[in-house]
Amino acid sequence: MITWETLYTEHFRKSFLFVKSYVFDDMAAEDIVSECILQTWQESRVTPIASIKAYLFTLLKNRSLDYLKHERIKYKSFDAISNNHFNELTLRINTLEACLPQYVLTDEIMDIINETLTHVLPLSKEIFIQSRFSGHSNKKIAENMNITVKNVEYHITKVLRLLRESLRDYLIYTVFILSTFLH
Repeated sequence: MITWETLYTEHFRKSFLFVKSYVFDDMAAEDIVSECILQTWQESRVTPIASIKAYLFTLLKNRSLDYLKHERIKYKSFDAISNNHFNELTLRINTLEACLPQYVLTDEIMDIINETLTHVLPLSKEIFIQSRFSGHSNKKIAENMNITVKNVEYHITKVLRLLRESLRDYLIYTVFILSTFLH
């Protein structure tokens, strides 16, 4: 009967190199070899084994195959998860790139502009609307309202100052929206 120490000493190194050449992982190879040597030793105590090397090699081959098949399943699962995550991430990127904040915020900004215009003098509101929403020149507004160009500029500046304060968080988008109404 072969002792554990003899079996381990004679077969561990060769078995380890064989298994590692397939599994590429030192710790996994060590575990497989240790389990197979232990199983070979335990089996040899119960039933005589004609060829320890052949028996051990068969165990090492089968355990290595099991390990590699399990790794393949893990990688397939990981690839599937990664692929799903990648697709979801791509979708989020594409959606965000397609999202134009000026269109999302337009209604909100227009509500703030309209609310602010309710707090100015009717004359200032009319001048601002003609200037920014109708696209009239200061000179034309002055002629239509029978006031000076300086007076038109004063009212527009006053409304713009209030809007700048009301829309300070939306300033970039406000510039875009107001510029679209100019022409």
